[in-house]
Amino acid sequence: MVAQSLATSVILNVLALNTPMQLELYFPDERAEGFLHAQTIADRLRKQFPSTLVDWVKGDARVQRGLDDMISKNCPDLILQSQKSCFGHIAYIEICEPHWCGGRASSYVLSMEPLQGDTLTVDIQADRSEIEGEIVTALMRCLGMERVPSEN
Repeated sequence: MVAQSLATSVILNVLALNTPMQLELYFPDERAEGFLHAQTIADRLRKQFPSTLVDWVKGDARVQRGLDDMISKNCPDLILQSQKSCFGHIAYIEICEPHWCGGRASSYVLSMEPLQGDTLTVDIQADRSEIEGEIVTALMRCLGMERVPSEN
């Protein structure tokens, strides 16, 4: 019984390591810009993090999956047109810097209206909390954004 409990504990710990932390970032009012294109966000990340992968095709694939889902639910044409307008405007971004020891940050990035309260959600995966914290700090500094306060 102890061996089974230990094995379950190890499995849960491994699963926890593979579950990304979701980081939600926003621009505080004093730093909020007008419209911020996804390409601008990608450029800022590429400049700071040489390992940045920007994949517009993967972004379009996500838009297509959403469109297919809406079509299957018989959404009105107006909604479908809005979804179609997202093609070419969403990029999948992944960063995996060598000094992050296997840690990574990834997100589907779309154009934002910071003055309207738009936020950026980033999945962060690291096997040590200090690496996770380093990634969070580096992203906030690079983008000039802050972490959305938790509701707890």
